[in-house]
Amino acid sequence: MNKKLLFDLFSLYGYTDKEDDVIYFVKNYLDKIGVSYNEDVYGNIYGMNYPNKPILSAHMDAVGDEIDRNLAKFVEIVNTKDGEHLIGHGNIGGDDKCGIYIILEYLTNVSKEINFILSIGEEQSRNKGIPYVISTIKDNDVFKSAPYCLVLDRKGANDIVCSLNEYGSVYFENQLLEIGKNYGYDINKGIYSDANIIRYFMNCANISVGYYNAHSRYEYVSLDNLQNAFNYVCDIIKNITEPVEKIEWKKNAFKKHLKWRKYSDKVPNCFYNLFKKLYF
Repeated sequence: MNKKLLFDLFSLYGYTDKEDDVIYFVKNYLDKIGVSYNEDVYGNIYGMNYPNKPILSAHMDAVGDEIDRNLAKFVEIVNTKDGEHLIGHGNIGGDDKCGIYIILEYLTNVSKEINFILSIGEEQSRNKGIPYVISTIKDNDVFKSAPYCLVLDRKGANDIVCSLNEYGSVYFENQLLEIGKNYGYDINKGIYSDANIIRYFMNCANISVGYYNAHSRYEYVSLDNLQNAFNYVCDIIKNITEPVEKIEWKKNAFKKHLKWRKYSDKVPNCFYNLFKKLYF
């Protein structure tokens, strides 16, 4: 496990609309390892360079505020009866730095020949996040050729969120399940993720990446579970190479979704205040 990358990433904090530190870090890291990418006007980062290759997706914002940003530098790794845990003195933003970590680690040590999306604004359903990215790249030939997308944004250690959320077909889910048995993964139902948008264009699934108690001061990351998720993702990409059956572009559904989403940008503080009441 690349603990230096973990500490560098987790010592930063980017809550919704204040993702600049994380965006800057990700861009510098990609430049350092020689990975080409695009950045849009809102700070979303994506690389669509390899036809017929899958897409890995994570988001760069977290639920939090300036207090969480100031506490981020105090993260540490502790030994517990359940293995090594990454902890902090507040909400450490494992949702979704764990997903970012897996993507950067894959690009560094496995292969640069993978497509990826690192979005902003997921935690408050911002239209300038994944909806804007997809609106920009939906006609891109590389994007259209991608056989599937793995969204790396699910809590815990064992979940494949796919057909039960209408993210992908049962056939695709069964492929993931067959590989996932070796890593302790099983089918489950989840709540909102960037997969809610990507599903309109291809099969996708949201995969557990090892964080727990998300959005709260008790959040932590199991390094064993994070490494297991990384290994699982590598195995999926290695073994599912042919396109699964194509999902027809649901143009009207996507437009309807965007029309509804435009109102969500007007009430982000309501969602955040609800999180504060639930978790604090």
